Amino acid sequence: MAKDYLQYLILTALNIAVSLLLLFGFVTFLNKVAYAEYGVLWTASTLLLLLINLGHKDALFKYTSQNNTTKAASVIGSSLVICFSLTIFFLAFWIVSDNTLTLALCAATGLQIITILATHYRGRGMYARDVSVILLYRWLWLSMFAFLALTLTSVSEISVFWTGIVASIVTFFLMGGRKFFGISEVTFASVKNALSDPIVRGFFIIELVTVSFMKVDVLLLRYFDTNYQHLAEYFFSVQVFEAAILMLMPVTFLFFNRFNQKRDSQSGQSLLKKSALILSIVFSLGLMTWCFLGNFILSNLFPGYSNAFETILILTIALLPNAFNALFSAYLIANHKENIFIWVSVLGLLLLFCINLFAIPAFSIRGAAWARLISEFGIAVILLTYVIAMLRRSKNNY
Repeated sequence: MAKDYLQYLILTALNIAVSLLLLFGFVTFLNKVAYAEYGVLWTASTLLLLLINLGHKDALFKYTSQNNTTKAASVIGSSLVICFSLTIFFLAFWIVSDNTLTLALCAATGLQIITILATHYRGRGMYARDVSVILLYRWLWLSMFAFLALTLTSVSEISVFWTGIVASIVTFFLMGGRKFFGISEVTFASVKNALSDPIVRGFFIIELVTVSFMKVDVLLLRYFDTNYQHLAEYFFSVQVFEAAILMLMPVTFLFFNRFNQKRDSQSGQSLLKKSALILSIVFSLGLMTWCFLGNFILSNLFPGYSNAFETILILTIALLPNAFNALFSAYLIANHKENIFIWVSVLGLLLLFCINLFAIPAFSIRGAAWARLISEFGIAVILLTYVIAMLRRSKNNY
């Protein structure tokens, strides 16, 4: 596992690099209006796809990590039926209506398909295979979009979505997606079985809240501030923030798999503390890198978005509570305390929404960034308080 995890770290670094190259391609070849439109449509489609995912991804991670093959197979079969059926539906609807949102939904469905594949590998501890799925997807997306951008006179958000759709389909089959049809029952009965599982339904609520938390500010900004320059800059900042999250994800995933293998609470607590320390170190390195090199990177690689330095700095600070929230949520889920995380996430989403109602009209994109930072810290404080109480109870019992 150690060798595979080392490969995972190397591939994660490559994944971050490719993500930034993809971002560079979008902001270079799309004008700000087209990029802002892409951002709004992509954000809206990923939110709508929560109704498609229905908690499958995180439930699959838990079942696979805990070697519950029967439940995992049911979730996989259900995901394949839902995703492939809706891909065909969205494509057909786009052909008839020429509605760009349906094309964005199709691209997001493709991403969902390969995310399920990557989650399956992650739960089995195949870390290198997990990150290779997303890495190949983004590389194919980058390559095809770059080809279109260099051969056509102009590209739009439609080019972004089409290349994303093709990249997801090719990635699924190249990275072993066909084996899914052998380890699961791909029928509508599997959908019914998965949706009747209370764990899957619980994860649906978690994903609904957590993904909404990551996306709602873009939509609120579009509603309150119709300036496409501002919207493009904020979506660019959010994409940099999401790329930076990739630096911290390996620690959380390894913690969850290792924690499920522990036989006693003391070793689990020690693992939690070590993981928190590693997250703090990685965050500190990332923050210092942006403080010293952020302006240089923006000026030389993204000159049209040089004003985004402060917004990205605020979001970079938000990485710390975001990372701890992911770690604490993994600890709660491993201890079958999903309901606690659900309620805390709901409170965090409500806090974010309420702050944005004031902050965006008053301060535009800076207000949206500060709203996310404050909300992330609010969630972190509540989760930390609860986890400390759990650790104390466990220590007393021990």
